[in-house]
Amino acid sequence: MSGRGLGPAATKALRPGVFALLDVCGDRELQQLHAALGSGAGGARRVVLAALIEEHRRSHRYDGKV
Repeated sequence: MSGRGLGPAATKALRPGVFALLDVCGDRELQQLHAALGSGAGGARRVVLAALIEEHRRSHRYDGKV
């Protein structure tokens, strides 16, 4: 591990809270968050946010389909 980022235990513990926050964010808020992250660190923060949002939509969020 390079000393950057979170370890697997912290990631697992924080994921439900992050998903709960994404539950209450609309498209406008997500766009604002994406813009606020900027292009620093080569856009890595935006890539991580996009991956979290995709995982949230794919595995966590209820979309009304049965």
